[in-house]
Amino acid sequence: MLSNIKSFILEQTGAIDILECEVVQEVWSGFGQVLRVQLEGTPFHESIVVKSIFLSNEINQPRGWNTDVSRQRKLISYKVEHAWYENYAGKCLENCRVPKFYGCLIDEGNQVLLLEDLNANGYPIRENHLNKKEAKLCLLWLANFHATFINQTPEDLWPIGSYWHLATRQEEFEAMADGPIKDSASKIDELLNTCKYQTIIHGDAKIANFCFSADGKNVAAVDFQYVGGGCGMKDVAYFLGSCLTESQCERWELELLDFYFSSLKLAFEDKATEIDFELLENEWRLLFPIAWADFSRFLLGWMPKHSKLNSYSYEMVNRTMASDNITFVANNFTPGSGVTYQWIDCDSNVAIAGATNHNYTPTYGGNFAVIVTENGCSDTSACVTSVVGIDDLDIKTLVLYPNPTNGVLNIDFEGEIKSIEVVDLLGRVISTPVSVNEKTVDGSRLTTGKYMIRITTESDQILVEEFVVQK
Repeated sequence: MLSNIKSFILEQTGAIDILECEVVQEVWSGFGQVLRVQLEGTPFHESIVVKSIFLSNEINQPRGWNTDVSRQRKLISYKVEHAWYENYAGKCLENCRVPKFYGCLIDEGNQVLLLEDLNANGYPIRENHLNKKEAKLCLLWLANFHATFINQTPEDLWPIGSYWHLATRQEEFEAMADGPIKDSASKIDELLNTCKYQTIIHGDAKIANFCFSADGKNVAAVDFQYVGGGCGMKDVAYFLGSCLTESQCERWELELLDFYFSSLKLAFEDKATEIDFELLENEWRLLFPIAWADFSRFLLGWMPKHSKLNSYSYEMVNRTMASDNITFVANNFTPGSGVTYQWIDCDSNVAIAGATNHNYTPTYGGNFAVIVTENGCSDTSACVTSVVGIDDLDIKTLVLYPNPTNGVLNIDFEGEIKSIEVVDLLGRVISTPVSVNEKTVDGSRLTTGKYMIRITTESDQILVEEFVVQK
């Protein structure tokens, strides 16, 4: 261990010496190591975890994506992780436990994070597969995490969280075979990025990044390189895909989603968060298959034969792509006096407001039935399924013109804008003149390439749209 790193560890922890240094794992793509360091002379930290990143290293991507874009994305991800621990981790309570942060040293091309050793503080267990109870424990963590950061702007984090975000994965997108998923990729991305209810997402909430207590009652999470803004369903869909089999996903989907949303509601109530939870739940439930399809899009370009591209994943894609526009009709009953109708949502067993006619056209995907009452007697039909696809969802979007541009870029948006930022495809804010009042961006100072406009609305909603500078 370099002497400056050792001195920093001793200074930050109050220890008098380092007894032992163990390599826990190599960092992805050869960028560094995660170490467990045993300390002497401090009652508070018998051991800590040291995440040492070599920022000057060449990338060694195991799947062959060894490009400058990949390297820059990884470098930014480590800076994001530093910002996360420095500015956000302290807001996480025990119900969304993360490692405590003890300091960061940036010196001579290295970044060194000093973090709490979760193994030594009650979270020593790692799992490869989860049962339903363990999956719910992680969903509870995600619910509390999402509630903690609901509607917060991800400053110094990824503007759009997750490592598979379309704008940062153009190489993988170009490698995809032509087809409906590729054709719809931008709209799927837009739906997730412009939904009304945004939070800060973990961005890599796979099973390997959760640490369990020995009694199996508590869980903590690590690895915040791709933390940023987004819809909570991106974390939920990715997590379930990482820890459950195809069969478990099919059998447990509804129960696990119900558990997540009930936990999220309780988290909002505990924090006294003023939010229309019913609207949030309705929006995010619709976006669950879309979030799953979004990650499947990434896999189809990155590794088309990945085991996660199973029949359940393709079912999620089909839910997303479908556009039925079905109207259901109460059969075997003739409309007339003395007969009443009440359509219900079978998934929630709740009556649908205003759906009291002989026929009903769903506005969202799900399972539906009708209760028919005649002469005081009621009967409920079997449940039938409707799938509402991406073409049926109404979203408020940005329109940028002219796009491509070599000068002034105009922003067409219905509503008031609080702020405008230009970011590159790796999430870095680019300095260029903008006008909130005129809704314009001066692109004349930008070099040729792709960028994103990120606006914050009067209601603190964050919207993102891509544009091209062409000179």
